Amino acid sequence: MGNVVVTGSQAGTGLAIRKQLEASGRIVLGIDLPGKGAEVEADLSTPDGRQEAIQNLLKQCGGVLDGLVCNVGVDHAPDSLVISLNYFGTVDLLVGLRDALAWGKQPAAVTSVSNSMLITPGIPEDMVEALLQGDEGRALELLKDHPGKAYASSNLALARWIRRHAPSPQWAGRGITLNGVSSGPIMTNPWKPILDNPLAGWWALWSSMWAPDLLRQFLGDPAFGNAVRELPRPLGRHTTPEQVANLFEFLLSDKARFIVGQVIAIDGGIEATFRPDDWPAALPSKPARESSTPRSG
Repeated sequence: MGNVVVTGSQAGTGLAIRKQLEASGRIVLGIDLPGKGAEVEADLSTPDGRQEAIQNLLKQCGGVLDGLVCNVGVDHAPDSLVISLNYFGTVDLLVGLRDALAWGKQPAAVTSVSNSMLITPGIPEDMVEALLQGDEGRALELLKDHPGKAYASSNLALARWIRRHAPSPQWAGRGITLNGVSSGPIMTNPWKPILDNPLAGWWALWSSMWAPDLLRQFLGDPAFGNAVRELPRPLGRHTTPEQVANLFEFLLSDKARFIVGQVIAIDGGIEATFRPDDWPAALPSKPARESSTPRSG
């Protein structure tokens, strides 16, 4: 059935993806932080950590890889960490393992892309373009003018990176399918109290006086929790890790062989509620922007 790399493999959605792939007969090579028990332990938020992970994985898979799941990411965290982990921690891994994927059997890469990029107004285009140019320093500098936009910006940049590169000779031309999964809030353990309990925001506010870092990690700040709880739920609830894992497994399978460059929302209808008429959209008559040309990498 082949081997698959899964980042963030030891908890939450990454663990659900791992379990589902293993149940189907896949060999999973997990990446997670030191001490989590993954096959490869590395911090993907740093350039050295990413290169260490890539070299370790290439050694373990013998330079041949059938699938790659880039799932790891953070949301309510310092902007610099969001940028370095969510965008560069994904793109560098995709590029670094691309040659190994090209040697695999019907290889596929699937990346998590939060639906925040689809429902957040005013995402700064200059910051998105800085990320697409690989200019981390410029992106961090621009954050001073766009506070609170790191998460949505990094996800929009990642979605565009997927769209620009997936049909290119370096990816589809070598037989590698590349797609994204755009999920909304997922009922993982850290999210559950925020999504289920209307008092969670007040609890976080009170508890933050005693253990701010720990509580904010699991519950977020009250405003953030309240904003998430106010999102529409057309199906009456938010999705589960197992449901998201189903989509990842499908996109890695032979059944999805002709799906290329798509970012598929699995959010229970949140995005469709916010912007029902935005997609499909007619192709503009003006020439495509120069930035739509895939860049190297």
